[in-house]
Amino acid sequence: MEKGRMEIELRCGEKIIFGNDENCNPAKMRIRSSDFFKKCVLYGDIGLGEAYVEGDWDTDDISSVISWFILNVKKSPSKSVETARSFLINSLGVINQIRHKFRANTIDKSKKNIHEHYDLGNDFYKLFLDESMTYSCAYFEGNNN
Repeated sequence: MEKGRMEIELRCGEKIIFGNDENCNPAKMRIRSSDFFKKCVLYGDIGLGEAYVEGDWDTDDISSVISWFILNVKKSPSKSVETARSFLINSLGVINQIRHKFRANTIDKSKKNIHEHYDLGNDFYKLFLDESMTYSCAYFEGNNN
């Protein structure tokens, strides 16, 4: 993870810096919870996103953080099979998949998952629908109509 520059500020105030380019504007992350590390190790890029949504880390410029990760995707430990870290991350991913298999997905748990992921409430839809709260889409039977 050498391209560009990333500064990660830990809760204690210590900064960890990735990248060699001191001439660029660095992407900056602030770690707000130790859960950040657990989520990233166990769930990889999904864990990084979930940790952001749950407030475990933040930034003043999310686009620069995402851009930095994209710039360094080829050197990412989760993508490289050449490093010991990659082996560890992949092993933890397998462990997570096994744990997932043993979690029974009952009807009640399915309903809870659907509610948490898709039942967003009217406040969300009011942001982009009109007063009638009508959501529709166009249907075309072929390419010419």
